[in-house]
Amino acid sequence: MRLAQQLEPRPAFVLCLSLYWPNGQFLVIVLGPYRELHEALEMQGVKRKLVFVTSFELIAVLFNTLILTALGHDTSLSSGLAVASSTVAMLWNLCWNSAFEYWEARRADRTRTLFRRALHAVGFELGLLGMLVPLFAYSLQIALLDALALNVGLVVFFLIYTFMFNLIFDKLFGLPLSARQAPQG
Repeated sequence: MRLAQQLEPRPAFVLCLSLYWPNGQFLVIVLGPYRELHEALEMQGVKRKLVFVTSFELIAVLFNTLILTALGHDTSLSSGLAVASSTVAMLWNLCWNSAFEYWEARRADRTRTLFRRALHAVGFELGLLGMLVPLFAYSLQIALLDALALNVGLVVFFLIYTFMFNLIFDKLFGLPLSARQAPQG
């Protein structure tokens, strides 16, 4: 009976992320099966924050470089600016997530609703915008208003990216303790 149970197929979720670049190259990242991956990867505390921030920013550097290059900026300047803005974003991310989880842990209802996730993403992006506009203006030697316009376009993209990344990250690694319901008793 045990052997038969071991051979039963288990439902599995496979996450596949495909990135297409105009030159025809594909980057495919496949994660799965979901259940075993989720159980093996669930984490909390500092380790969770470091894995979150590092994976988020590595993907963000790739996207930022591709977007800036596609907008006509020099590739080396784009990648340098992407790394610099990623460093700022990484430090801000650590601060923002710590503050958000501190706030979230003190709520009676800790459910991560769509509204709460949107609040998290918007708050992060607004804070980051205030830091990156001067960096982009200086690095690209453009006016603050032009840097703001460029960053607003990036913010729209990164709002969606941040929202989706958080959903996928929580599915893969489990919710942080701050988002779990407090034990009844």
